[in-house]
Amino acid sequence: MELVKIKNMIWDFDGTLVDTYPVMADSFLKAVIELGISASYEDVYRNLKVSLSEAIEIYSKGDENLKQNIRAGFEKYEAMTSPDVYKPFDDTLTALTALKNKGIRHFILTHRNATTHQILKANGLQDYFVDLVISDDGFKRKPDPEAFTYLIEKHGLNRAETLSVGDRLFDVEAGKNAGIKGCLILDAYNGHLCDQVDYTTKNRGEIVDLPIYDE
Repeated sequence: MELVKIKNMIWDFDGTLVDTYPVMADSFLKAVIELGISASYEDVYRNLKVSLSEAIEIYSKGDENLKQNIRAGFEKYEAMTSPDVYKPFDDTLTALTALKNKGIRHFILTHRNATTHQILKANGLQDYFVDLVISDDGFKRKPDPEAFTYLIEKHGLNRAETLSVGDRLFDVEAGKNAGIKGCLILDAYNGHLCDQVDYTTKNRGEIVDLPIYDE
């Protein structure tokens, strides 16, 4: 693989920087059970790891009214959760710090709403990031590259020096569609996707040691 020298990272948020999925799965499970739909935490979690839209589609069985009700219920229960309940992964802060010390600039591009800012602030992470794009900004959802292109053009990022980092394939696909390479953080749900991305790591700490930086 051709060696690249990365100076910018565009991070996903949920499941990449912060371990939000336990809360998301619990909120989603409460929403569907409230609607009389049978579900288990494990199945909900697995489907959410594909995407929220995928999970809603599965449990609504395509019923448009039910889709709206599931989403509304999920958002209701998530909104009841205090930002400080969400915790970064154990190696998030260490990785962000080490990469920043290498001169890497950090950005976030997430489907999450304004709670992203609240969670970052609650965990003292907000100052690590140059800019954030959240769902409230109105861009098309990944894997559409629109939001990536916005960040790249707004900050004058060199595509060859910019890497997308995420835990789901569409995080990397969106970056690829915008002309940048991607790194997938592997977990129990995405290991079969290794051959579809430029780089893989088992955790955030390993990203620091990828041979892609100017020393």
